[in-house]
Amino acid sequence: MKKLLIVIFFFSLLDTTFGQSRFSIGIQGGVSKLSTFSGTLGNELPGFSPKSTVSGLGQIHGTYTMNSNLFARVGVGGMHLGMSTTMEGLQGNVLSLGNQTLNPQLIASLGKNFQFGTGGWGGYLAAGISMTKLDLSGERIYSLESEEGIRFQGALVTNDQGAVGEVLAHNMRIYNTGNNILWHVRPEVGVFKQIGKSKISLAFIYGYQLREELYVVSYNSLSLFEGNYSETHGTSGSFVSLQMGYEFSF
Repeated sequence: MKKLLIVIFFFSLLDTTFGQSRFSIGIQGGVSKLSTFSGTLGNELPGFSPKSTVSGLGQIHGTYTMNSNLFARVGVGGMHLGMSTTMEGLQGNVLSLGNQTLNPQLIASLGKNFQFGTGGWGGYLAAGISMTKLDLSGERIYSLESEEGIRFQGALVTNDQGAVGEVLAHNMRIYNTGNNILWHVRPEVGVFKQIGKSKISLAFIYGYQLREELYVVSYNSLSLFEGNYSETHGTSGSFVSLQMGYEFSF
C-alpha cells in the first residue's frame, strides 16, 4: 500500500507540474537474451561456448503523457535469467540462478513520443532504470572436483578419425553474484500505432547491468580425448529484448 501511495503521489506531482496530462495503462512483453562472455585460462576447447537461453521479459505499467509528448512510466514485471553451455551444437543444462523461473522487477522510465504524419503512426525514445530481485538459494561460490571427470551432459563427440570421446570436467568453480538486487539502465526505442484510445507498440530494449558479473563458471580443467583444456563462461547480467505492447488511454 505504501508503494502504491508513492506512485499515485508521483503521478499527481507530474500532473500539477505539467498541466493537463493523459494517463494510460498497458502491458508489454516479449523475448530476451542475456549477454554472455568467454575467456581462455589455457588451451581453448574448440566448439565449447556459452549460450544465452531465449527467455521471457514483461511488465504491467502506468504512463503519463504530457503536452510536449514527454511521458513518464512506472511498472512492475518479471524476467527469467538463464544461461547454458554448448559443445558443437549439443546444448547443456540451462543454468538458472537459484532454479528460479521468474524474478520480480520494478521499472521506471522517461521518454518522448514522435508522430509520423496524421495516420496514428509514431515512434518513441526512452531511458529508464529497473530493479530485479534475486532470491538465490544455496552457496554463492563453490567448486566441483573429480579425478575421473564429471560428464558434460553425457554428450559424445566424434573426431575426424572416427573416435568417440566425452568432455570431462575435472575442476570447476561456479560463481553466483553476491548481490540480491540487479540494477539495469534501460535505453528503449520503439514504434507504435494509435487506434482511438488504444496503442499497439513494438520495442527494442537493451538492459545494461551495473554491478559485478551475474554468473561465471570457470572450467579450470577439462579433458577430451588426449587434450587438456581450461576456459571461463559467464554472463554479465545485461540483456537485449524485443517486446510487443498494448496501452489503453483514459
